[in-house]
Parts: sequence; structure tokens; C-alpha cells
Amino acid sequence: MDSELRGVFSVLLSMLLLLGLNVNIVPQVEAYTPSPTKVTSSPTKPWRSADDGDAWTENDNATYPWKCSPSFPDTIEFTTENKKVGSYSLKVNHTSATTYMAFYLDLGSENNLSSYDLAVFWLKVLNKSKWTGDTTLGVYKTGAFSGSCEKWTFSPHILTETWIKAVLPMSGFLDVSSPSWQDRRYICFQFSDVKSSDYTTVYVDGLHFATWSDITETASVDETVLPNLWSFLKRWQKTQTYNSKTYTSTYSMIPISGGSFDWESLEAEALALVIYGLALAYEYSGIQFYLDQCKPYVTWLLQFQYLNESHPAHGGFHHRYSGTAFADGARATYQGWVLAGLSLYYKHTLNQTVKTACDRLASFLMDSLWDDANDWFDTQIVIASGTRTDATAWKSMPQGACAVGLASYYKHVTQNSTVESIVNQCLSKGMELSKRNDLVYGTQVYEDGMYAWYGMLRSYEAFNNSTYYNEALKALTLTRVNYEHTGNGSQWLAINCINSTGGFDGWGFACSLPLLFELYEYNQSSVYLELFENQILDLTPQILTGNYSITRRRNSGDVWVNWQYSPSNAFMIGALMAYYSKIWKPSRPYLISTDKEITYSSYSNERLRFTVSNENFAGSTSTTKVCCGDKGEPTTVQATNETLTWSYNTSTTILTLNVTHASPTRILVYWKFPGDIDSDGNVDVDDLYIFARAYETSPPSNPECDLDGDGDVDSDDFAIFAGNYGKIEP
Repeated sequence: MDSELRGVFSVLLSMLLLLGLNVNIVPQVEAYTPSPTKVTSSPTKPWRSADDGDAWTENDNATYPWKCSPSFPDTIEFTTENKKVGSYSLKVNHTSATTYMAFYLDLGSENNLSSYDLAVFWLKVLNKSKWTGDTTLGVYKTGAFSGSCEKWTFSPHILTETWIKAVLPMSGFLDVSSPSWQDRRYICFQFSDVKSSDYTTVYVDGLHFATWSDITETASVDETVLPNLWSFLKRWQKTQTYNSKTYTSTYSMIPISGGSFDWESLEAEALALVIYGLALAYEYSGIQFYLDQCKPYVTWLLQFQYLNESHPAHGGFHHRYSGTAFADGARATYQGWVLAGLSLYYKHTLNQTVKTACDRLASFLMDSLWDDANDWFDTQIVIASGTRTDATAWKSMPQGACAVGLASYYKHVTQNSTVESIVNQCLSKGMELSKRNDLVYGTQVYEDGMYAWYGMLRSYEAFNNSTYYNEALKALTLTRVNYEHTGNGSQWLAINCINSTGGFDGWGFACSLPLLFELYEYNQSSVYLELFENQILDLTPQILTGNYSITRRRNSGDVWVNWQYSPSNAFMIGALMAYYSKIWKPSRPYLISTDKEITYSSYSNERLRFTVSNENFAGSTSTTKVCCGDKGEPTTVQATNETLTWSYNTSTTILTLNVTHASPTRILVYWKFPGDIDSDGNVDVDDLYIFARAYETSPPSNPECDLDGDGDVDSDDFAIFAGNYGKIEP
């Protein structure tokens, strides 16, 4: 027997004596393989992007000649003085007195570009005054700037004096005169609103066409994110009093600083979005907790409905409550999301009070806000005067929201032919708009476009119109484009398909997540799943604030960088539960909520270990919930140096733990006897031998022997082991 084994045997005998046992021991060889703390999805393929080796901006202008349009004579050359990739860039100086610059590349013959997905290039504009013009990229067949073409117009002037990257999906180009990507010859650039006195210089580099590829990263589940997202919602609930009754409400906009609440009064839209996100979480997971959490919000939201059958606003919802009175307006965007949230809640509860509210609201939208002459919904009705504020144009945000609401109502509450007719008219109007590119519906803002894409997908589900499904897929296209810009799938505020400084659209990003997962479910493309994973699993933990939310906007000078929008958390929870339920499919317990902070979580060998901290969020008690699933009720729950009570709900399989805190608390939940290290259903001499090998190691040589979870194996762990020695599962 070697010296190490002799030492283990000595410790083992001492422990047996302490246990008062007399047992013959045969030394065994114990191999331990630690369990991972994170669950990882399958590896992904690299996302490949073409480099600058296509020579279109690299050569001496002989093989691929660039020329200026005769109508706009400028100077053109290849240069090394200002380049982004490779050795050269194309340089064009505006020397004429015209207000346009126009130059082009002749590929020499017609080329079939139909197998590509993207046009990619770098662009830099130098200008001595503030340039406010546009850039158009046209790809022609018969001649430069003539004949049929694929066209994209965007606004790079927001980033003069610096390199910007354009990633233009070919599905987003506008078709002019029935073009085909199979026969393209001329690549033409045009810049508007330049002057001879501006001394404008344009650089183009790295121009090429590319295909979609997979993403490089491997996504993993951080099990602290889900409960901490809920913590934000729980901590920013509020008690609202109305007509001498109290209701559970929530703040709409929460400042990062924790200071004053300019938006303390709850918006109907924000409340409806929280309901919608949590109802989605229930729809995917079947966890009753999420539906139960909707109920008090629904009860309060129903108070917003205006009821007066002789008034044109009957059935509409006030857009805000000030704390003393409801605001005097029923706005279209708010009505759409209220109807969507209540309709989804009704689907799962069949609550007749909610159905009545939905019926009234749907009638209000169709009878009072719908403008049949223009095929869109008007802006609002002012309740005090009964006057309608006309909408002057079709805009993505209100029209998309109304489509979401009415399509959800049609699918989940009542199938009404008038609903179908109005939604079809509204969405058709949007798709017929004059566009700068084919991904835009009356706006350049991502959040607004997302509302329209939600309307498209919900309408596809309600009316089985595949045109709407194909339109909704554009949300995925934008996500893939932005991955090329940012490397992580985040969404900029503006959807020009250039890497602008317009600020990361935090709410647009969160809002998009459930929709993108649903689109993946329909399409089953691994590229879409990998994009979603990189957003919800990789990007989301990186951008969470100390409050465990995300800002309304990021990386810009906008005021919204200092505010967190409560629906963001509800939609991120809905997206995570979709991923948990459909992709990760955990077959063991995991945390779903807390009202403080989870700083660590790990599950292995039928034991869940986690730490609840109350240091950053005031309060001497915490409540945390665990979804136990098929494991059922635990055998043992223990906390270190704190008072803990717990209960288990058999019907919902939810374990609720309440802790009185003086400091962060380690909690261990066992679905076996503590000390059953080899998980064979009993605590016996085999477990004792394993325990003895790890005794007095710090950190523990075998973490399963650290029975109190404090990072070592010592006498405290032995006391737990001794207390369970000899126990056998029934």
C-alpha cells in the first residue's frame, strides 16, 4: 500500500471510530470527473467573410476599370494613403460644379450574382462642411446608371470623416424594371448633395459579394441570468391605488442612477408588454409561475379601459395613469399591444372578463381608430373631447402594433372576418410604401420595424398568408447583417445596414428575441439558431446593467442610455424560456426567479448549489424559486449560517426558498441524502471512502464532498456526512 493510500486508510479508520462503526475496509480506486457548471450547445461552424482579395479596389485600374460618369466628371485613382483593408483603396475627388458624384465599375461582362447573399464594402467620406446627402448603390445590366437595376439607398453622412462598413443583403435591394441577379455587369455608386466648394473625397475599399455563413462562437447557458432578470421586475413592482383599491403595478422606466422617476406612472403599453412576455414564457415552458405573475398585472391593466357606449373611445385604453388620474388619450400603438397581451393571456386562462375587454378593444380599433380611406389606423382619440387625431402616414410602430393585437385577437379570442379584412388592408398598405430599401416600412428605426414584423408573423399565423411570413423573415436578415457589423447580433437603432453610431436599440433588441426564436422554429435553419444563441446567451449577460436589465438605448448621446425599460426583461425571460424548453431541455432542477441577486449556480450529482446575495439590493429577506421538474421534491435543503424556510408545490413542481439574510447565503438543495457521493441511493462505506480521500482539501479535490458548499472539505462536512450515514432511499 503506497503512502497516499495508507494516509487515506488512516483517516478512514478514524472516521469510522467517530461514527462508532466496526467495518472491514477494502481500499478502492476512486476516479472523479467534475460536472460542468454551464450547459453548452453543439459547436458551430465559422462565419466566413470574403476578404479584399477580389481586387476590385486593389489593382491598377486595368483589369476592372473604375470610371466617373461623364455627366459628373471627377478624378479617380487607387491610393495607399487612406485604406481600410488590403493595400489600396479607391479614391474619388469631387472636382466638378455638379451636386452629384457618380462613378462605377465595369465587370467586363454579365455576371451571375444570384448565389450570393450580401454586397459588402467599406466607405469613407471626407467633406469640409456638413454633408447631408445620400448614397445609392445600383447594380446594372445594360449600362452604367441605365436600364434595369438592383438599388439600395442609404445615408452614410451620419458618419463622415471615418470608415463605415456597409453590409447590404441582396434580398433588401429594390428592384427597378424587373432585374435579375443572374446578369449583372455594372456596380454604380452615386452621392447626392455635394458641392464643388465642399472638396468632397470618397474612399471605397473591400468591395465584394459574400454568402451567409455560420457564427464562430459556441453559446452556453449562464443559469444566473434567468432568475436575475426576474429580480429586476420584482424589485420594481409598486402598489398602485385607484378608486380606494390597491393593485400590483410596476414602474415603466427605471433610471440606472436610482434617482427620480419621470416615468413612474405606468404606461398601458409597457404593462401589456410585460404581460405578453410572461405569457410567452408560460406558453413555452408550461411553468404556472409565469401565468400567475401575469394575473395581478392584468387585473390592474383592465382598469385602464374607458367604458361609455355613447362615446367613440368606448373600449379603448387610457395610455397612462399619473397616480391620481388616467391620461386623456387612447393611442393606437398602446391599443395594439394591450390587445395582444390580453389575447395571449386569455388563450391560457379563458377568463371571460378578459375576453369581454378584448372584444370591446377590438371593436374600438376597428370602429373608431381605423381610417378606411387611407388603410391605416389613426393616431389616437382624445377622450375628453372625443376628437380623433388623424395619422398623416403609414408608420411601422402604430400600424405594426395594431396588426399584432388584432391578429392575436383573431387567433386566440374570436375569428372575425372584419378583423382579417382590416389587418390585410393595413399590412398591404405598408408593403406598398415607397422604400429606400426593401427592409423598411415607413421608418429607419429598428424598434419600429420590429413592431411591423411582429404584426406580419402574427398575421401569418392567424390568416395563413405566406406573404406575411416572408416579410417577417426580414427581421432575421437584419439580425444577420448586424452580426457582420458588431460580431454579436446586437441591433442598431437605425436599420440602414451600415455600422452607424446611432446607438444600440436596447428595447428593439429585447423585443426582437422571442420573434427571432419563433422564426427559427418555422425555418429550422442552424444559422438562425446560432444567431439567436449568440444574442440571448452571449450578448445579453454582457450588456446587463447592475440592476439586471438593459438600457433603453446604448452607445449614443440619447437620454435613453440612462433608463431601463421594464418590458425588456419580460421579453428576455420569454426568449430564455423558449430556448430552455425547445433547445436546452434541462432534465434537472434550475432557478427561475429571485427578488435579490443570484451570484453563483451549479447543478451536479443530484445537488443544486447557489448563492443568494442581498448586498446590492436592500432587504433582509429573499425569496427564490426553483423549477424541480421530474426530480420532484428535494430530500434536503440547507443554508449556511442563515435562517431558511422552504416549501414545495407538488402540482407546479416549484420549490420556494425564503432566507433571512445578514450576508450572501449559500444554499444547497439535495435530491438524495447528503453524503451519498456515489449516488447509489444510500450513504455507506463506499461514500465514506470517497469522502476520506477528499478530507482536508481546499479547494476540495472532489467538490461532491464539500457538503456545506464553503469551498473545502473539513469537519463541518464530516458532521453532515455523519448525520446521514446509514440512510437508504426507500
